[in-house]
Amino acid sequence: IFKLRKILLDSNYDLLVKEMKLPLWYFRDPGFIHYGHSIDNRLNKLNKSYELLLRLFSLNQAVNKKEVIKSLFSEEIIKDLVSLGLLLEENDKLQTDAYAIVPFLGSLLIATSGTARSIGAYIGRQSYFLATKLFEQDFDSFLDMGSGCGLLAILAARRAKKVVGVDILSEAVEVGKTNAVLNQVDKNFIRPFCKATNVFSN
Repeated sequence: IFKLRKILLDSNYDLLVKEMKLPLWYFRDPGFIHYGHSIDNRLNKLNKSYELLLRLFSLNQAVNKKEVIKSLFSEEIIKDLVSLGLLLEENDKLQTDAYAIVPFLGSLLIATSGTARSIGAYIGRQSYFLATKLFEQDFDSFLDMGSGCGLLAILAARRAKKVVGVDILSEAVEVGKTNAVLNQVDKNFIRPFCKATNVFSN
């Protein structure tokens, strides 16, 4: 995850996504957006490593593994991302398991793309709205129930003394933990993201 973070930061991934001029709610409902040839034309003008990053982590497209090794990731990083479940490998192609990396308010968040596979770790419209309103001042503690990919808990971890993220779905808990590491706020939580069934134990 640290290696992935470095690559995303070094490539200014947040600015690359912004330059794609995707519709406002693209990451929430990607299946309902027709982006067609205009985005392909823009992608083809980019440096190959930038193009591959966007095809993989914004558009959830399959890309050639040899091209990824040549321009973007080492085989070791690919193996690590496959073992984490972020990437799938099939027939010399790589693709995310319906995940996107969403840049938002200075964070990079792994989230399921819309409702293509699971609603458990996606970013809903309400989370986007709350994120722009909640964090204008510091506070002591923050409990994020139904945390999903952890957007609100991760933003809160930059301002609160104590943060807990909770979800009922195992996938959301694992994605939330990964996002806390990706955004370097994992040490700001009083405990890692956890399932709702055991949050009040201990």
